[in-house]
Amino acid sequence: MIGQEKEEAGEFLVVDIGDHMDRMAVETEGTLGAANVDVLNLTGYDAITIGNNEGLTFTPEQLAQSYSGLLCPVVCGNVVEQATDLPPVWMKSSLILEKGPFRIGLLGATAPFTAFYELLGWDVLEPIEALREQVEALRSQVDVIVILSHLGLSTDRRLAEQIPGIDVILGGHTHHVLEEPLVIGQTVLGAAGKFGQWLGKVVLEREYGANELTLVSSGCVPVQNMMLEERPGMKLGKRIYSQEGLVLLSDGVELTSRLIGRLKDLGIGYVYIADAATEDIIIPDMLQEETRRRALVEIKQQFQSMSG
Repeated sequence: MIGQEKEEAGEFLVVDIGDHMDRMAVETEGTLGAANVDVLNLTGYDAITIGNNEGLTFTPEQLAQSYSGLLCPVVCGNVVEQATDLPPVWMKSSLILEKGPFRIGLLGATAPFTAFYELLGWDVLEPIEALREQVEALRSQVDVIVILSHLGLSTDRRLAEQIPGIDVILGGHTHHVLEEPLVIGQTVLGAAGKFGQWLGKVVLEREYGANELTLVSSGCVPVQNMMLEERPGMKLGKRIYSQEGLVLLSDGVELTSRLIGRLKDLGIGYVYIADAATEDIIIPDMLQEETRRRALVEIKQQFQSMSG
């Protein structure tokens, strides 16, 4: 569905609002998030933020390892390391992206479960004040400001009411679904539920010669599961990661010699290339980070050709 939207819309910003890594999923738990990172890369996300599933169920070291293979930036402006009072090296507090004629300012924030984050070596800033400062610093440099908010709907409303200069808030955490646009002042709020069940979409336009953007549409549509199941790349990817997750989580899983010979721990993630005709799993030898990045590009091209 995202691929179709990109084809139809041309310039398109694709983001995730956090909790992509849910350790209740065997694919996530068994690979410590490496499967999720590969899905994000193959889908072509432009940026993501973290939710409490990432921030509180993974150690900082595990997150750093998983995100070392991520091809898009992680944006979150209210989490810093206690040791440095700075964001970790894999996280940006703000980001400017150019899409066609637009300069888009991206900010992010996650729910402040302060006491729990402190146990892991993080400090979590009060999100509204942190975002207020960041919006003021970014506003004059961009055409539109988008907040990736893993704060919940009630806090998103407060952001729109209390901070001038925000154009769009894309929300998560409370799993709310906004099928119709919710506009507070000059700010559009969007949200797409949970578990990848919905695809959210906000469309803005700017008339020729004008400075301000206007809302064309905002809402979300159900993800077409049948379409996903019919795509050979998606079906194969799920089989691979489910298989691997079970292998890594259980010493009692009985494996064929063929699979044992092919499964290898890559240390910084798990990369697979599969034959489209036979679905044989081919796992490269130990990969260094740059080699892994190149392999992901090749995998993405193969998945696209497999999916038509």
